[in-house]
Amino acid sequence: MSDNFDDMEKELQKIASEPEVKSESEILNDQISELKRQNLNLKRTLWEYGIEDESEISDEEYICLVQIERLKDMAMIADLSEQEVRIFDLLNKNLRMIRGGVEKKAVKGKLMSKGDLLKIVDGGKKDDK
Repeated sequence: MSDNFDDMEKELQKIASEPEVKSESEILNDQISELKRQNLNLKRTLWEYGIEDESEISDEEYICLVQIERLKDMAMIADLSEQEVRIFDLLNKNLRMIRGGVEKKAVKGKLMSKGDLLKIVDGGKKDDK
């Protein structure tokens, strides 16, 4: 993919020598630089989530990754709103489900003896023995 960008950049540099095309060439070079930056960010995101560069991913997984990256960039600039935090949480949960991960939940409760459990089953009646 970067070969196409490099070829385009070389071609634009040839054309850039003409004065009337200079501003358009600069605009296109800026666009190429931005696309390269986005490409690197996406590759970094794929690496962070353990996806190999050439592997195929579903549309849903791709959307989650891109939106998580977008929210990450927004968080670098300013605090996320409450709704953006909820969206981030939902995207992460969806990504885990897409990848087959099971969300772990903490078990609430305590260990009890058999006697205590029987009291609960009997409706809290005390033994008269």
